[in-house]
Amino acid sequence: MSFEESKSLAIKIINIYSERMKWGVFSKSIKNNHIPKAKNYSGLIEKIKEFSGPTVEVEKAIDIICKLIGLLKEHAISGEKAVRLAHVPFEHVDEFSSFLHDKLSEYSSRGDGWILECNTSIEANDYPEIVHIIELNKGIALIFNSTRETSSKEEIPHSAIISDYKKDYSEGGKYYYINKINRRCHDVVFFNPINGLVEFRIDNNFNFSTEERVQAFKKLQFAFNRFCKKKSTLQFIDLFPAVSSLYKMPAGDGRVVELSFTTDEGGIKRNKNRLATGGCILNEEFHKGGCKCINDHLTPFKIARVWPFKGSSYNSEPELMLPGTLWMVSLAGVDNRSLKEFVVTKSVGCKDYDMIFAKLCKALNFKQIDEGYQKVT
Repeated sequence: MSFEESKSLAIKIINIYSERMKWGVFSKSIKNNHIPKAKNYSGLIEKIKEFSGPTVEVEKAIDIICKLIGLLKEHAISGEKAVRLAHVPFEHVDEFSSFLHDKLSEYSSRGDGWILECNTSIEANDYPEIVHIIELNKGIALIFNSTRETSSKEEIPHSAIISDYKKDYSEGGKYYYINKINRRCHDVVFFNPINGLVEFRIDNNFNFSTEERVQAFKKLQFAFNRFCKKKSTLQFIDLFPAVSSLYKMPAGDGRVVELSFTTDEGGIKRNKNRLATGGCILNEEFHKGGCKCINDHLTPFKIARVWPFKGSSYNSEPELMLPGTLWMVSLAGVDNRSLKEFVVTKSVGCKDYDMIFAKLCKALNFKQIDEGYQKVT
Protein backbone atom coordinates (compact mmCIF):
# COMPACT_ATOMS: atom_id res chain seq x y z
CA MET A 1 0.00 0.00 0.00
CA SER A 2 1.41 3.40 -1.02
CA PHE A 3 1.76 6.32 1.38
CA GLU A 4 -1.24 8.13 -0.12
CA GLU A 5 -3.37 4.97 0.06
CA SER A 6 -2.41 4.49 3.72
CA LYS A 7 -3.22 8.12 4.40
CA SER A 8 -6.66 7.78 2.78
CA LEU A 9 -7.35 4.61 4.77
CA ALA A 10 -6.39 6.38 8.00
CA ILE A 11 -8.82 9.22 7.25
CA LYS A 12 -11.57 6.73 6.40
CA ILE A 13 -11.04 4.90 9.69
CA ILE A 14 -11.19 8.14 11.70
CA ASN A 15 -14.38 9.15 9.87
CA ILE A 16 -16.03 5.86 10.84
CA TYR A 17 -14.86 6.32 14.44
CA SER A 18 -16.51 9.76 14.43
CA GLU A 19 -19.85 8.09 13.57
CA ARG A 20 -19.53 5.41 16.24
CA MET A 21 -17.68 6.89 19.23
CA LYS A 22 -17.78 10.27 20.93
CA TRP A 23 -14.53 12.20 20.69
CA GLY A 24 -14.20 12.36 24.47
CA VAL A 25 -14.27 8.58 24.73
CA PHE A 26 -11.91 8.11 21.76
CA SER A 27 -9.33 10.69 22.89
CA LYS A 28 -9.21 9.38 26.46
CA SER A 29 -9.19 5.72 25.46
CA ILE A 30 -6.57 5.60 22.73
CA LYS A 31 -3.25 6.24 24.43
CA ASN A 32 -0.46 6.62 21.87
CA ASN A 33 2.06 9.44 21.58
CA HIS A 34 2.47 8.94 17.82
CA ILE A 35 -1.14 9.93 17.02
CA PRO A 36 -1.35 13.70 16.43
CA LYS A 37 -2.99 15.67 19.24
CA ALA A 38 -6.28 17.33 18.29
CA LYS A 39 -9.41 18.80 19.90
CA ASN A 40 -11.89 16.79 17.83
CA TYR A 41 -12.20 14.36 14.92
CA SER A 42 -12.17 17.16 12.34
CA GLY A 43 -8.92 18.49 13.76
CA LEU A 44 -7.33 15.04 13.70
CA ILE A 45 -8.36 14.52 10.07
CA GLU A 46 -6.94 17.91 9.09
CA LYS A 47 -3.60 17.03 10.70
CA ILE A 48 -3.51 13.73 8.82
CA LYS A 49 -4.24 15.57 5.55
CA GLU A 50 -1.28 17.86 6.26
CA PHE A 51 1.12 14.91 6.25
CA SER A 52 3.17 15.70 3.16
CA GLY A 53 5.69 12.92 2.97
CA PRO A 54 6.55 9.47 4.29
CA THR A 55 8.94 10.45 7.10
CA VAL A 56 9.58 7.91 9.83
CA GLU A 57 7.36 9.78 12.31
CA VAL A 58 4.54 10.29 9.81
CA GLU A 59 4.60 6.67 8.66
CA LYS A 60 4.48 5.56 12.30
CA ALA A 61 1.39 7.69 12.97
CA ILE A 62 -0.37 6.46 9.81
CA ASP A 63 0.47 2.85 10.62
CA ILE A 64 -0.92 3.13 14.15
CA ILE A 65 -4.16 4.71 12.94
CA CYS A 66 -4.59 2.03 10.27
CA LYS A 67 -4.11 -0.63 12.92
CA LEU A 68 -7.00 0.91 14.84
CA ILE A 69 -9.25 -0.95 12.40
CA GLY A 70 -9.00 -3.96 14.72
CA LEU A 71 -10.37 -1.94 17.65
CA LEU A 72 -12.95 -0.39 15.33
CA LYS A 73 -14.28 -3.87 14.56
CA GLU A 74 -14.42 -4.61 18.28
CA HIS A 75 -16.42 -1.43 18.84
CA ALA A 76 -18.87 -2.41 16.09
CA ILE A 77 -19.36 -5.73 17.86
CA SER A 78 -19.42 -4.58 21.49
CA GLY A 79 -19.43 -0.78 21.76
CA GLU A 80 -22.47 1.41 22.54
CA LYS A 81 -25.06 -1.36 22.51
CA ALA A 82 -28.56 -1.98 23.78
CA VAL A 83 -28.84 -5.71 24.48
CA ARG A 84 -31.52 -8.33 24.98
CA LEU A 85 -30.49 -11.61 26.55
CA ALA A 86 -31.96 -15.03 25.74
CA HIS A 87 -30.96 -18.64 25.92
CA VAL A 88 -31.33 -21.63 23.64
CA PRO A 89 -33.06 -24.62 25.28
CA PHE A 90 -30.43 -27.11 26.40
CA GLU A 91 -31.60 -29.84 24.04
CA HIS A 92 -31.04 -27.58 21.00
CA VAL A 93 -27.65 -26.04 21.89
CA ASP A 94 -25.49 -28.59 20.00
CA GLU A 95 -27.61 -28.38 16.83
CA PHE A 96 -27.64 -24.59 17.01
CA SER A 97 -23.88 -24.43 17.54
CA SER A 98 -23.18 -26.84 14.68
CA PHE A 99 -25.30 -24.80 12.27
CA LEU A 100 -23.45 -21.56 13.07
CA HIS A 101 -20.02 -23.19 12.80
CA ASP A 102 -20.95 -24.51 9.36
CA LYS A 103 -21.75 -20.93 8.29
CA LEU A 104 -18.59 -19.53 9.86
CA SER A 105 -16.16 -20.35 7.03
CA GLU A 106 -18.53 -18.96 4.40
CA TYR A 107 -18.82 -15.52 5.99
CA SER A 108 -15.51 -15.14 7.86
CA SER A 109 -13.56 -15.16 4.58
CA ARG A 110 -15.07 -11.83 3.49
CA GLY A 111 -12.34 -9.77 5.18
CA ASP A 112 -12.71 -6.24 6.59
CA GLY A 113 -15.01 -4.85 3.94
CA TRP A 114 -18.02 -4.92 6.27
CA ILE A 115 -16.50 -2.34 8.63
CA LEU A 116 -15.02 -0.04 5.97
CA GLU A 117 -18.13 0.19 3.83
CA CYS A 118 -19.49 3.68 4.58
CA ASN A 119 -22.67 3.46 2.51
CA THR A 120 -25.34 0.81 2.57
CA SER A 121 -28.09 -0.08 0.15
CA ILE A 122 -30.34 -1.15 3.03
CA GLU A 123 -33.27 1.19 3.57
CA ALA A 124 -34.58 2.17 7.00
CA ASN A 125 -37.65 -0.04 6.53
CA ASP A 126 -35.62 -3.07 5.44
CA TYR A 127 -34.61 -5.95 7.69
CA PRO A 128 -30.92 -6.19 8.69
CA GLU A 129 -28.62 -8.10 6.33
CA ILE A 130 -25.93 -10.42 7.62
CA VAL A 131 -22.48 -9.36 6.37
CA HIS A 132 -19.96 -11.21 8.52
CA ILE A 133 -19.51 -14.01 11.06
CA ILE A 134 -16.52 -14.02 13.37
CA GLU A 135 -15.40 -16.44 16.08
CA LEU A 136 -14.38 -14.74 19.33
CA ASN A 137 -12.91 -16.17 22.53
CA LYS A 138 -16.28 -16.90 24.09
CA GLY A 139 -18.49 -17.59 21.11
CA ILE A 140 -19.63 -16.61 17.64
CA ALA A 141 -20.72 -13.13 16.56
CA LEU A 142 -23.09 -12.67 13.62
CA ILE A 143 -22.82 -9.11 12.30
CA PHE A 144 -25.74 -7.50 10.50
CA ASN A 145 -25.82 -4.30 8.45
CA SER A 146 -28.87 -2.17 9.14
CA THR A 147 -30.14 1.35 8.61
CA ARG A 148 -32.21 3.27 11.15
CA GLU A 149 -33.85 6.64 10.79
CA THR A 150 -33.31 9.20 13.53
CA SER A 151 -35.46 12.28 14.00
CA SER A 152 -34.56 15.50 15.78
CA LYS A 153 -36.50 18.71 16.31
CA GLU A 154 -34.56 21.78 15.19
CA GLU A 155 -35.62 25.39 15.68
CA ILE A 156 -35.95 27.47 12.50
CA PRO A 157 -33.86 30.67 12.76
CA HIS A 158 -35.77 33.95 12.71
CA SER A 159 -33.98 35.03 9.51
CA ALA A 160 -35.28 31.97 7.65
CA ILE A 161 -38.95 32.50 8.50
CA ILE A 162 -41.10 34.06 5.78
CA SER A 163 -42.82 37.36 6.59
CA ASP A 164 -46.32 35.86 6.92
CA TYR A 165 -45.20 33.92 9.97
CA LYS A 166 -42.91 36.47 11.64
CA LYS A 167 -45.79 38.03 13.59
CA ASP A 168 -46.27 34.83 15.60
CA TYR A 169 -42.51 34.58 16.02
CA SER A 170 -42.25 38.10 17.48
CA GLU A 171 -44.98 37.32 19.98
CA GLY A 172 -42.97 34.48 21.41
CA GLY A 173 -43.90 31.74 18.96
CA LYS A 174 -41.26 29.41 17.63
CA TYR A 175 -41.12 27.26 14.51
CA TYR A 176 -39.37 23.95 14.20
CA TYR A 177 -38.56 21.46 11.49
CA ILE A 178 -38.04 17.72 11.85
CA ASN A 179 -34.60 16.65 10.69
CA LYS A 180 -34.57 13.00 9.62
CA ILE A 181 -31.27 11.21 8.98
CA ASN A 182 -30.59 7.60 8.00
CA ARG A 183 -27.92 6.09 10.24
CA ARG A 184 -25.87 3.08 9.28
CA CYS A 185 -25.68 0.57 12.13
CA HIS A 186 -23.99 -2.70 12.98
CA ASP A 187 -26.30 -5.00 14.93
CA VAL A 188 -24.89 -8.20 16.37
CA VAL A 189 -26.17 -11.56 17.56
CA PHE A 190 -23.63 -13.22 19.84
CA PHE A 191 -23.97 -16.91 20.71
CA ASN A 192 -22.04 -18.65 23.49
CA PRO A 193 -22.15 -22.42 22.84
CA ILE A 194 -20.93 -23.25 26.35
CA ASN A 195 -24.02 -21.98 28.10
CA GLY A 196 -26.48 -21.42 25.24
CA LEU A 197 -26.79 -17.68 25.92
CA VAL A 198 -27.71 -15.45 22.98
CA GLU A 199 -27.18 -11.68 23.05
CA PHE A 200 -29.08 -9.45 20.63
CA ARG A 201 -26.90 -6.34 20.51
CA ILE A 202 -28.24 -3.37 18.57
CA ASP A 203 -26.27 -0.21 17.90
CA ASN A 204 -27.19 2.62 20.24
CA ASN A 205 -24.43 5.07 19.33
CA PHE A 206 -26.97 7.69 18.23
CA ASN A 207 -29.03 7.45 21.46
CA PHE A 208 -32.06 5.95 19.77
CA SER A 209 -35.41 6.30 21.55
CA THR A 210 -37.01 3.38 23.38
CA GLU A 211 -39.49 2.87 20.53
CA GLU A 212 -36.70 2.97 17.93
CA ARG A 213 -34.79 0.34 19.90
CA VAL A 214 -37.89 -1.86 20.22
CA GLN A 215 -38.37 -1.83 16.44
CA ALA A 216 -34.65 -2.51 15.89
CA PHE A 217 -34.78 -5.53 18.20
CA LYS A 218 -37.81 -6.93 16.38
CA LYS A 219 -36.10 -6.57 12.99
CA LEU A 220 -32.84 -8.10 14.21
CA GLN A 221 -34.62 -11.08 15.75
CA PHE A 222 -36.59 -11.61 12.54
CA ALA A 223 -33.41 -11.44 10.42
CA PHE A 224 -31.64 -13.85 12.78
CA ASN A 225 -34.52 -16.36 12.74
CA ARG A 226 -34.67 -16.16 8.95
CA PHE A 227 -30.93 -16.76 8.66
CA CYS A 228 -31.03 -19.70 11.07
CA LYS A 229 -34.29 -21.01 9.63
CA LYS A 230 -35.56 -20.80 13.22
CA LYS A 231 -33.49 -23.69 14.54
CA SER A 232 -34.75 -23.11 18.06
CA THR A 233 -37.27 -21.13 20.08
CA LEU A 234 -35.35 -18.64 22.21
CA GLN A 235 -36.37 -17.93 25.79
CA PHE A 236 -35.72 -14.31 26.75
CA ILE A 237 -34.47 -13.44 30.22
CA ASP A 238 -36.11 -10.91 32.54
CA LEU A 239 -33.38 -8.53 33.70
CA PHE A 240 -35.40 -6.71 36.36
CA PRO A 241 -34.10 -8.81 39.30
CA ALA A 242 -30.59 -7.53 38.49
CA VAL A 243 -31.60 -3.93 39.33
CA SER A 244 -31.75 -4.64 43.05
CA SER A 245 -28.56 -6.73 42.90
CA LEU A 246 -26.63 -3.93 41.20
CA TYR A 247 -27.83 -1.50 43.84
CA LYS A 248 -26.69 -3.79 46.66
CA MET A 249 -23.16 -4.17 45.32
CA PRO A 250 -20.62 -2.51 47.65
CA ALA A 251 -20.08 1.21 47.10
CA GLY A 252 -16.47 0.57 46.07
CA ASP A 253 -17.47 -1.87 43.32
CA GLY A 254 -17.81 0.70 40.53
CA ARG A 255 -19.90 3.88 40.90
CA VAL A 256 -23.66 4.37 40.78
CA VAL A 257 -24.30 7.36 38.48
CA GLU A 258 -28.09 7.09 38.11
CA LEU A 259 -30.69 5.66 40.44
CA SER A 260 -34.49 5.71 40.51
CA PHE A 261 -36.43 4.08 43.34
CA THR A 262 -39.70 4.07 45.24
CA THR A 263 -40.20 3.98 49.00
CA ASP A 264 -42.69 2.09 51.15
CA GLU A 265 -44.61 5.35 51.60
CA GLY A 266 -45.08 5.69 47.86
CA GLY A 267 -42.40 8.31 47.28
CA ILE A 268 -40.50 8.28 43.98
CA LYS A 269 -36.92 9.54 43.79
CA ARG A 270 -34.68 9.96 40.75
CA ASN A 271 -30.99 10.84 41.11
CA LYS A 272 -28.22 11.39 38.56
CA ASN A 273 -24.53 12.09 39.11
CA ARG A 274 -22.48 11.83 35.93
CA LEU A 275 -20.85 15.26 36.10
CA ALA A 276 -18.80 14.93 39.27
CA THR A 277 -15.44 13.24 38.69
CA GLY A 278 -15.47 9.98 40.61
CA GLY A 279 -18.91 10.79 42.01
CA CYS A 280 -21.17 8.01 43.31
CA ILE A 281 -24.77 8.46 44.43
CA LEU A 282 -24.32 5.88 47.19
CA ASN A 283 -21.64 8.07 48.78
CA GLU A 284 -23.67 11.29 48.70
CA GLU A 285 -24.65 12.56 52.15
CA PHE A 286 -28.12 13.39 50.86
CA HIS A 287 -28.70 9.79 49.75
CA LYS A 288 -27.18 8.25 52.87
CA GLY A 289 -29.24 10.53 55.10
CA GLY A 290 -32.45 9.72 53.24
CA CYS A 291 -31.79 5.98 53.41
CA LYS A 292 -31.19 6.25 57.17
CA CYS A 293 -34.53 8.02 57.66
CA ILE A 294 -36.47 5.22 55.94
CA ASN A 295 -34.30 2.40 57.32
CA ASP A 296 -33.16 1.54 53.80
CA HIS A 297 -36.70 0.49 52.83
CA LEU A 298 -36.52 1.38 49.15
CA THR A 299 -37.09 -0.50 45.91
CA PRO A 300 -34.83 0.50 43.00
CA PHE A 301 -36.27 0.17 39.50
CA LYS A 302 -33.65 1.90 37.36
CA ILE A 303 -29.89 2.00 37.86
CA ALA A 304 -26.68 2.83 36.02
CA ARG A 305 -23.27 1.82 37.28
CA VAL A 306 -19.80 2.42 35.81
CA TRP A 307 -16.52 0.60 36.30
CA PRO A 308 -12.98 1.63 35.28
CA PHE A 309 -11.21 -0.58 32.77
CA LYS A 310 -7.48 -0.55 32.02
CA GLY A 311 -6.24 -2.67 29.14
CA SER A 312 -3.07 -3.05 27.13
CA SER A 313 -4.36 -1.03 24.14
CA TYR A 314 -7.03 1.22 25.65
CA ASN A 315 -8.59 2.50 28.87
CA SER A 316 -12.28 3.17 29.40
CA GLU A 317 -15.05 3.60 31.95
CA PRO A 318 -18.05 1.77 30.51
CA GLU A 319 -21.52 2.17 31.96
CA LEU A 320 -24.18 -0.49 32.49
CA MET A 321 -27.75 0.81 32.54
CA LEU A 322 -30.80 -1.23 33.53
CA PRO A 323 -33.65 1.07 32.39
CA GLY A 324 -36.49 -0.31 34.49
CA THR A 325 -39.74 1.61 35.01
CA LEU A 326 -42.01 2.22 37.99
CA TRP A 327 -44.77 -0.05 36.68
CA MET A 328 -42.33 -2.98 36.82
CA VAL A 329 -42.29 -2.57 40.60
CA SER A 330 -46.07 -2.54 40.82
CA LEU A 331 -46.27 -5.68 38.67
CA ALA A 332 -43.74 -7.66 40.71
CA GLY A 333 -44.54 -11.35 40.40
CA VAL A 334 -46.77 -10.84 37.37
CA ASP A 335 -45.79 -12.83 34.27
CA ASN A 336 -45.89 -9.91 31.86
CA ARG A 337 -43.57 -7.76 33.97
CA SER A 338 -40.23 -7.93 32.22
CA LEU A 339 -37.19 -5.73 31.75
CA LYS A 340 -36.05 -6.84 28.32
CA GLU A 341 -32.87 -4.85 27.71
CA PHE A 342 -29.71 -3.49 29.26
CA VAL A 343 -27.71 -0.63 27.75
CA VAL A 344 -23.90 -0.39 27.61
CA THR A 345 -22.33 3.00 26.87
CA LYS A 346 -18.74 4.26 26.64
CA SER A 347 -17.42 0.76 25.99
CA VAL A 348 -14.54 0.73 23.52
CA GLY A 349 -14.01 -2.93 22.64
CA CYS A 350 -14.76 -6.52 23.51
CA LYS A 351 -12.76 -6.69 26.75
CA ASP A 352 -14.45 -3.84 28.59
CA TYR A 353 -17.84 -5.05 27.33
CA ASP A 354 -17.03 -8.53 28.69
CA MET A 355 -16.20 -6.95 32.05
CA ILE A 356 -19.61 -5.24 32.09
CA PHE A 357 -21.37 -8.45 31.03
CA ALA A 358 -19.66 -10.35 33.86
CA LYS A 359 -21.02 -7.78 36.33
CA LEU A 360 -24.52 -8.27 34.93
CA CYS A 361 -24.25 -12.06 35.12
CA LYS A 362 -23.21 -11.75 38.76
CA ALA A 363 -26.23 -9.54 39.42
CA LEU A 364 -28.47 -12.12 37.71
CA ASN A 365 -27.03 -14.86 39.93
CA PHE A 366 -25.36 -16.63 37.02
CA LYS A 367 -22.40 -18.74 38.05
CA GLN A 368 -19.19 -18.60 36.04
CA ILE A 369 -18.20 -21.68 34.08
CA ASP A 370 -15.48 -22.20 31.49
CA GLU A 371 -15.75 -19.42 28.88
CA GLY A 372 -19.17 -18.30 30.05
CA TYR A 373 -21.98 -18.17 32.56
CA GLN A 374 -25.05 -20.20 33.36
CA LYS A 375 -28.11 -19.61 35.54
CA VAL A 376 -27.98 -20.91 39.10
CA THR A 377 -31.04 -23.05 39.65
